Amino acid sequence: MLKLLTLFAAISPALALSIYSLEVLAGLRRLREASRITSDCRAVILIPAHDEAVTIGEAVRHLFSFGEANLELLVVADNCGDATAEVAREAGAHVVERTDPSRRGKGFALAFGRDYLATNPPDVVVILDADCRTDARSIERLIASASKSQAPVQATNLLIAPPNSDPIVQISNFAMLMKNSIRARGLYRLGGGIPLFGTGMAFPWAIFGNAPLASASIVEDLRLTLDLSNQDILVHFVESALVTSASAAAQDTPAQRRRWELGFVRIAACHALPLLAQGISGLSRHRIFLGMHLCVPPLAMLLLIGGGRIDTDDNDWPVA
Repeated sequence: MLKLLTLFAAISPALALSIYSLEVLAGLRRLREASRITSDCRAVILIPAHDEAVTIGEAVRHLFSFGEANLELLVVADNCGDATAEVAREAGAHVVERTDPSRRGKGFALAFGRDYLATNPPDVVVILDADCRTDARSIERLIASASKSQAPVQATNLLIAPPNSDPIVQISNFAMLMKNSIRARGLYRLGGGIPLFGTGMAFPWAIFGNAPLASASIVEDLRLTLDLSNQDILVHFVESALVTSASAAAQDTPAQRRRWELGFVRIAACHALPLLAQGISGLSRHRIFLGMHLCVPPLAMLLLIGGGRIDTDDNDWPVA
């Protein structure tokens, strides 16, 4: 038994590095997408916001600056202790407020917004975080892609920071580029679907209206991806649609990273191997490669177990 455990401990890092390398190699080339797709369906942009009074006004005004006459925007002010709701209304958004201290988390906010929309459901719902920025073309492509495919779609989601940012911030941004662009491209090519990133997502109402959204998980997007996979619903990657957000300050980056890492590892530990086994037994290419994807730990852990090292002033690590 000890020999088997030793062998497993020796093989696991090599397997994780191999999967990572396979995704990167498959993702080096951009995906082919239609040059232009349009849709005249009705869509709503849903923004869950918790204590976002500082950013929500600018976010709403930015979206309305696209000049889309039929743009509908719903902000869910979730358990807010500041003026998020008032600022969003003043900027022109429709706002609903939710107060339930015992059920906190973005998933609960999304479910609350979904229940509100259910009285007059749109054709497509686009999810954006309050601190994210995008452009009219990206929104158009997300809406049209979700409407045409009748499946969830995910935009490229990246972090941006000034060139003179601290090294830990720039390294984290690079790690996000690897995870949400190159590896996502590779995984989509290999398995036909990718994980949701939590923002820059669009869903046809037929799926969004029944999705298990209410969750307190810090990685509610990954949990939702797995729930959809269990229903044989794949998330499509719309690489040409771009959503960005400003990087956290250097002192906040490690804490933000640790929260995500912990959530990812917990989900992966429970679901990676069962998902891989389901994929093999059911001959599902999507589940096989999604299960393999979950077997790859965040980049910091992967470098450590693989013998790599990144030096930073505070010995903190990126996420990918």
